[in-house]
Formats: sequence, structure tokens, C-alpha cells
Amino acid sequence: MKACAYFKLSDEAANGYTIRWLKEVSVKRGEIIESLQQSVKAIGVSLSGDKGPERVTHVWFSYLPPEGWGIKSRTLFIGDIQLWGAMPDMTIPAGREYGKLIRDCENQLEKHPDFQRWLCNELNVATDVDLFDIRSVWKMHHSRDGFSILFAVYLLAGEVKGPVPAECQRIKHSEFVALTEE
Repeated sequence: MKACAYFKLSDEAANGYTIRWLKEVSVKRGEIIESLQQSVKAIGVSLSGDKGPERVTHVWFSYLPPEGWGIKSRTLFIGDIQLWGAMPDMTIPAGREYGKLIRDCENQLEKHPDFQRWLCNELNVATDVDLFDIRSVWKMHHSRDGFSILFAVYLLAGEVKGPVPAECQRIKHSEFVALTEE
């Protein structure tokens, strides 16, 4: 277990940043994802971006996907409706076309990141290790009631390296646990 410092974003700042992201970024993200879904006649998209830029991991269909798709999952059901998770079959031309649509979507999503990545960019704190810019990595958490934004910050040589945003107040580990766990 790595040593961490813990911070809480002020409630006023958390509210302001959340509203800004919802108005400026979330709407555009929804449009980008909806455009991909419509262009491939899908009903959903799964994204993952834990270790870098967000990537489409599955495109979900409510019917057996057409030629150009490789089925990755058949086990998702919503009620009694089966969904098929698929990704492009890059060995055939139709699959390569679908792959291009997905790459275009992913490139657009990089400009409109998820809330955690966007907030950390706004606060000018690191979310990933960078060998050329030695700063502590900040990992965002929500309180269990969903109203507070908290950070676990990995210590380097026993201290937080890099800027600490003025809107963030340092809290004890016990406070962090009380806010995040039941």
C-alpha cells in the first residue's frame, strides 16, 4: 500500500466544477457517443480509460451484429432482452470502416474528457505518472453520499509533489474513510 495524503475539494468549488463540466463537456460527450451509436445502428457503447485515453471497449447491439463486427459478449441482458457486445473485425473492409468510426469517436472524446480527467486538468494536478514531470498522482473519489469530491494523493519521498489547488483542503485518513466507506 502506498502512502497517501487526502484532500477534499470545497463544496462550493465541487458544485461549480460539476455544473461547468455538465454544461461544457458532458453534453458534447453525449453527442459524440450518440453520433457513433447512430452511425453503426447500436444501442450502447462501453468506454474504458483507467490507464490513459478513453477507448471504446464494446459496441452494444440489441440484435446479432451485421458483417464487419466480431462478437465479444453475449451475456448482457436488460430484462429479457439480450445484448451483443462487439468490436470491428479489422480483417475485412466493413470492419475497418467501423474501426475508423470508433477511432474518430475516441479522438473527439479526448477533447471532451470524463469528469475525473477534466477536473484534474482544471486543477492542474497529475492523474498519471510522468517520468519527465515528477508530481504526485491524484486519484479522485466521491463521498458515499455523492456530494463531496475527494482525492487520494500518492506521496513521493513522504510529501505531495506539485501544486495543491487552493480549493482543496487536506483531511485526515480517518475523515477520508468516514466520507467514502460505510
